[in-house]
Amino acid sequence: MLNLKIIKRILMIKNKVAIITGASSGIGFATALALSKVGAKVAIGARRTDLLSELEKKLKKMAEKFIPKNWMLQRKTNVILLLIMC
Repeated sequence: MLNLKIIKRILMIKNKVAIITGASSGIGFATALALSKVGAKVAIGARRTDLLSELEKKLKKMAEKFIPKNWMLQRKTNVILLLIMC
């Protein structure tokens, strides 16, 4: 059975936007899937867009909301544009 603290956290995440960098593999990939499963809208980004497309396909199959983007977050203007998109 789910712990009450975990349930409260899930409810706080539902319908929120999570910005996930490095989503093409590893922890970023797993985090995007997990947050999407509990109702968050995920903004996924990575430099390796070929790998990012695999995550996009999985999210589409789950019919979850997501925002794909190849981000270059070293530039301040790109960070601002990302925040506006979300």
